[in-house]
Formats: sequence, structure tokens, C-alpha cells
Amino acid sequence: MIYKSLKIPYPLSRYADTIYYLSMNGDSFKKNIIPDGKTDIIFNLNSNKLGFFKDGKIIFSGNSVIQGLRKKNFEYVAKGKIEMLGIRLMPFGIYSLFNVPLKELPEDPVELSLVAGKFTKELEQKLIEKQDIDGKFGILFDWLMSLFVKREERNGMMIDAVYKIYSTQGKSTIKDISKNSYNYYKKIQRSFHGTIGISPKLYARMVRFESIHNTLVKSDKIDWLEIVTKYDFYDQSHLSKEFQFFTGHSPQEFVEKMDRFV
Repeated sequence: MIYKSLKIPYPLSRYADTIYYLSMNGDSFKKNIIPDGKTDIIFNLNSNKLGFFKDGKIIFSGNSVIQGLRKKNFEYVAKGKIEMLGIRLMPFGIYSLFNVPLKELPEDPVELSLVAGKFTKELEQKLIEKQDIDGKFGILFDWLMSLFVKREERNGMMIDAVYKIYSTQGKSTIKDISKNSYNYYKKIQRSFHGTIGISPKLYARMVRFESIHNTLVKSDKIDWLEIVTKYDFYDQSHLSKEFQFFTGHSPQEFVEKMDRFV
């Protein structure tokens, strides 16, 4: 397996988090995806099958796809050799790209061209023709810049709220962000539900759990009390409920199976 990623710098990071490349031989390859408040565009560069396993069934696609906000963890598998290029978007990124509210996209993958139009095939061809991975990253980065550079002013309030929650690892609330302005508070609430399809509170929980996962991956020795304190949980029982909600496992069970999750 070959994996490489590019962390997207500010200010574009307000819309998109990461560009990544993945090449692997499939059939036996499986990964669990934890809901983290982000969405994915996946360019399938060799048309082999990528499978999304959810609720006892598997959906295979040989196309480039776009996916809505994941609210449950699920598996993906590869069928044959897979070469893909992906963009991990912040929750307001889909709306900024295509003017499609995120809540209108299903969790299951949708063919990208149905949402993005004819440009998809042209962009795919450029990505396929570019041999080196950094060159492919450059094509996607330039494309994102061209799409996002004029979006800031129109959607600034929502983008600021999303970025503030994300940059504080889910610990900022919209009460903090709205600075005691009731009208601003209600407007952010409506914007989240109207465009993303979830509450700011659930998004903050997703971001916080992603940060906990990243902490666990990097830890040689896990101090659960430290995690409870660092991420503002009431107690260890509160933390355990969050693990059950996002993964279906207790904290200890999750750690034992952590290599199966991304």
C-alpha cells in the first residue's frame, strides 16, 4: 500500500482539510471509517471497484464519487488494485463547491459527475496523465483554490464558526462563537441545520472524537483520566458513552481494534 497526504494550509483549510493519495491491492483490505464531521470526494484513477460496507450490505463503485456526512462508522474495501486521489472537505466545503447543502447528500457514495457536472471527466484525465503524486496534488490544490477563492465573503459567518470549532478540537461552543448575541447564535444554528444537516453540537462532538482518536494513535501509554480532563468530559462514564456512540465499542475495545479504524 502507498499512502501520501497533503495538509491544506490556511486560508483554504477553512474549506478543505487534506488531499490524499492511496494505492493498494484490495479484496482483503478493509478499514473502518469514524465519523469526524468531514466529507470526501474520491477520484477513482483506475476504475477498479471501491466498496462501501454499511448495515450488512456493500456498495461497489468504479466511478469517482462524492459522499455526504457520515453519522455512523462504516467499512470500505477494495476489489482488485485501487488507485485513488481524495479530498477531505470541511462540512461547509460541499456547499461552497457545488452550492448543494450537505444534508441533501446521502451517506452512501454518489457518482461525482451527477453533482459536479462534466468537468469531472476532464479533471480525472489530468490527474491520470500526471505521473508523480505531488503533481497530482498540485492539480487538485489549484482547482480548489480556483473554486474557493471567491466564496469567503458570501459564507463567511458559517465558515468562521466551522473553523473555530475545528481549530479548538471541538471544545468551542456556538455560545462562545456568538459572543452572547442571541440573533447570531440562532443564525448559526439555522445555517448548520439548513446546509450541513446536523447541529453545531454534534459537529463539535465529531471533531472532538477525531482529536481523541489522533491522540490515542500517537500514545505509547494511554491515560484515560488525562483524556477526560483534556477534552472536557464530565467523567470516564461520559467518555465511554461517546466511544459507544461513534464506534459501537468501549474505549478499551476500541484501543484493541484501533488499527481497523481511520
